[in-house]
Amino acid sequence: MDWSSARVLDPACGGGAFLAPVARRMVASREGLDARAVLRDVERRLVGFEVDPFAAWMSQVVLDVALSGLCREAGAQLGSVVRVCDSLEQVPAGEGFDLVVGNPPYGRVTLSPPLRRKFKRSLFGHANLYGVFTDLALRFTRAGGVIAYVTPTSFLAGEYFKALRGLLGREAPPASIGFVGKRKGVFADVLQETLLATYQRGGDSSAGTAHFISSGDNGSIEVGAAGSFSLPESPDQPWLMPRTEAQGALLSRVGASPYRLADYGYKVSTGPLVWNRHKTSLQEQPGDGRYPLVWAESVRSNGRFEFRAAKRNHKPYFQPTPNERWVVTDFPCVLLQRTTAMEEIEPLVARGAGRETLERSLYHAYY
Repeated sequence: MDWSSARVLDPACGGGAFLAPVARRMVASREGLDARAVLRDVERRLVGFEVDPFAAWMSQVVLDVALSGLCREAGAQLGSVVRVCDSLEQVPAGEGFDLVVGNPPYGRVTLSPPLRRKFKRSLFGHANLYGVFTDLALRFTRAGGVIAYVTPTSFLAGEYFKALRGLLGREAPPASIGFVGKRKGVFADVLQETLLATYQRGGDSSAGTAHFISSGDNGSIEVGAAGSFSLPESPDQPWLMPRTEAQGALLSRVGASPYRLADYGYKVSTGPLVWNRHKTSLQEQPGDGRYPLVWAESVRSNGRFEFRAAKRNHKPYFQPTPNERWVVTDFPCVLLQRTTAMEEIEPLVARGAGRETLERSLYHAYY
């Protein structure tokens, strides 16, 4: 990014966590120039949208503090760069931004009919705010420009995000994906697995790199290489990306394999129950009309099954309402926990094991 000329937008700027460091980089790139001219230059090139008036005010205060030295030298205050507005209602004007950066809001949302029509190209089923904000970023980014977002990892797979993946793959493929390996010490009270994604409008869909990010000593950040990735030929399909160096080799083998789980007669599905959408039906004790609830924690790292619900917000039984009957699984299935599956399969694939060996390993581990 050329900070001496780049135009930058944060469409959900909150408390200014992204605007402030961007502003400092803009100022540093103009070192030696007249302070008042630099201040006016930042005002022209830096923009924030925020729906909450208090958060917008806070963003402006944080910017004033970040540029206080420049303001003293210029004998002037920074003009307002934060616009109080509903970002989703905004329409791009002019040539577009060189960088759209931020941490958009997360969560399922019911869009008004006009907004549903506006963002229909990236929607499949219900809308999630961060997916809609990703579509919004595409609209505000110029050709060749960059989008840099902190979001959950859920868009990498699943039906609900297939339209968004297809849109990104066609218009702004990811240049890099950084997985936040451990949430502790990075985010406070965050349930979702998160990543830092960088996309480029008109970029190359076959040349992305993956990293894993963790917090180090004294607030430092450690970044490790996890390998490279390319998007599937049809980019609306799940994006397979390595989370470790070992998984990079595994994914290369998987890509070359002529077999898929469907060839073995399996259909893959994540568990349909999400605790915060069904929490009134979760129960502590068994009873009439109640079903045992199997959480991912029940499959231990050694492949053993233990019926348990020890984690916060987990309960061991489920009493569905008539509208929740679809959540109940009433057919035979194999229960897999991702870490266990990787531990079992990775060494076999690395050795080039055949179909029968893989099937036998899965049978002994999970039945």
